[in-house]
Amino acid sequence: MKNLNKLHENKDKTLNKSLLIVDLNNLIHKAIHVHPNLYANYKGNNLYTGGFYGFINQLDAAIGRFDIDDVVICTDQPPYMRSMILKEYKMNRKPYHPEFKKKLTDTRNLIYEFANRANITVWSKLGFEADDLIYMTCSHYYNDYSKVVILSNDKDLYQVFELGGNISLSIGRFLYDINHFNHEYNIPISKWAWVSALSGGHNGIPGFNGIGEKKALSICREIPNSFNSCDMPKFIQDNIYKIKLYYSLAKLPFFFEGIRCNFPKPKIKQPTEESEKKANILLKKLNFTI
Repeated sequence: MKNLNKLHENKDKTLNKSLLIVDLNNLIHKAIHVHPNLYANYKGNNLYTGGFYGFINQLDAAIGRFDIDDVVICTDQPPYMRSMILKEYKMNRKPYHPEFKKKLTDTRNLIYEFANRANITVWSKLGFEADDLIYMTCSHYYNDYSKVVILSNDKDLYQVFELGGNISLSIGRFLYDINHFNHEYNIPISKWAWVSALSGGHNGIPGFNGIGEKKALSICREIPNSFNSCDMPKFIQDNIYKIKLYYSLAKLPFFFEGIRCNFPKPKIKQPTEESEKKANILLKKLNFTI
């Protein structure tokens, strides 16, 4: 965990600082599947530690790879406000198996304890999702950093590229930014939420039968940004209410009845030598190599 232990050493920088924003759910699901059988005795309990181990390794690697100075971890906090618009939102997901649900709980609890010890910001807001908070964190802080890296491979987060050219997503070892997006999709970034509205997505936005990402992109290249033109294709005119409804679910950050929800920016905590020691004590108790 050599890179995590260096976070407190970089606070004298005044230029070229880098911010890492972590999509908690995105990381822990992958980590649990990679390390399904790792346990340790902690506080008298046989605790599942594989998800936490994988999360910490991903976090540590990203801090070193991208020369990160500050970290914010964003996470969901249901019930989701989007369910007020569409009650079926995210209802298409199968219930977790009890064993996997316990692994998620153990992993989250360990991450929260570690972040508290390490003095790393964890941000959540009731009713909102990590994607919303990641977008808001970018909007508040992208001018304060020369580089903002989002640790996630969620395509919904491409919408953050509309904020500034210094924002990128870490997909494996690759940084994906607005230039890659423009080359791959050849549409204005402002239309990306419309693509999700038409094609649906992993969050349970229904989309429309027969329209996948490729066809949605073709439609969005041909019609105005506002979807309000009277000469739009008949399919769009006939389904404009649903399309705009699904757009309101896909758009970041969440907005309701024309009002975009926003919050004061999260305070970015500053790790210290003392917080590093406290975090390392936890890692040692879990038999992790420091």
